[in-house]
Amino acid sequence: MEWWSPSKVIVARSQENKVWKEGPVPTMFTSLYEIDLGSDNQKQITFPKENELDEDPQSVGSYLTWIRRQDEIQNGDVWIKHDKQKEAGIWIENVDFSPAFFKK
Repeated sequence: MEWWSPSKVIVARSQENKVWKEGPVPTMFTSLYEIDLGSDNQKQITFPKENELDEDPQSVGSYLTWIRRQDEIQNGDVWIKHDKQKEAGIWIENVDFSPAFFKK
């Protein structure tokens, strides 16, 4: 989640996987949504292709950035969009990520 304005947040969301019951959690193919906290209205603002996911939204001033990557591939591209622009574009290509480790 990332604050976009005092009343709006940007979140990465996906459809619920109702088929999965147990075992490794399948990839959740997320898109970014803008949620207005005053009205609870939400609108999808990114549209990744099949087997792509948008994640890690971050805002700096009037710019929004996020990572778009393909399932099973650790490298991705950093996308950027100015709030006045209709279209987003790739800002940095082929970004590598640090591994994430989880402990019990």
